[in-house]
Amino acid sequence: METATLLRLISDWGLLILLPVTILEGPVATIIAGWLVRLAALPPGVTFVVCLVGDLIGDLMFYALGHQGARRIPARWQARLGLDRHRIAALSAGFARNGTRWLILAKLTQGAGAPVLAAAGAAGMRLGPFLGANLAAGAIKTAALMALGYSLGAEPPPALVWTGLGLLGLAALALHLRREARV
Repeated sequence: METATLLRLISDWGLLILLPVTILEGPVATIIAGWLVRLAALPPGVTFVVCLVGDLIGDLMFYALGHQGARRIPARWQARLGLDRHRIAALSAGFARNGTRWLILAKLTQGAGAPVLAAAGAAGMRLGPFLGANLAAGAIKTAALMALGYSLGAEPPPALVWTGLGLLGLAALALHLRREARV
C-alpha cells in the first residue's frame, strides 16, 4: 500500500480507530497520534480530545476494577493480596487525605498509574475528585506525548522504538526505586 493511500485512510478513519487504541495503550497511541498530526493526517484539537477521552476511559476502567473487583475477589485471594478490612480502611483514609496528589503523581509516572487507579476505586474515592485529578494530569500528559510525537518528524519508526524503550526503562527504574524504598 502506498503512503498516500495509507495517510488518506488514516485521515478518514483515524479518529474512530484512535479512541479504542488509546483506551488500551494510551501513551504509545498518543505519541503516534502526535506524529499523525504532524503529517496533517489528523486534526490537532480533535485528536487531543480523543486521546484525552480515551485515556480517561481507561482510567475509569481501572477505577471500576478496584471499586467492584475488591468485593468480588475470593476471600483467599484477598488474603494473598493483603486486602483485609483494616488495610482497605487505611487505604481509604490515605485517599481521603492525599488522593488527588497520589493520582496526579501516578498519572505522570509511567507504570505507576494502573495500581494507583485501582487502589482509588478499592478505597472508595469519590468519582468527582478522581475525574478532576485525572483530567488535569491527563491533559498535561496527553499534550506532552502528542508534542513528542509531533517532534518525531517524518521518520517515526526508530524514534518510536527508542521512545517505547525509554518509557519501559523509566517504568523499570520507578519500580526498582520503589522496591528499594521499602527495604
